[in-house]
Amino acid sequence: MKSGAGDEKTKEIFAGPSFNDTPDLDALPTPTIPEGFTVKIDKQDKSKKKTKNKKNPQKNK
Repeated sequence: MKSGAGDEKTKEIFAGPSFNDTPDLDALPTPTIPEGFTVKIDKQDKSKKKTKNKKNPQKNK
């Protein structure tokens, strides 16, 4: 009888991160933006995506 025979049957398989693996947002450092860099939020990108979504149902008719 082998003593390690049962180890092969109980092998743990890692399937990927789960929802419990998310970091604690309060523990994360605050991002700093270096001098000379600016943050731009493009509102046009959001409107383009909305128009594409509206066009798709018309093509299917």
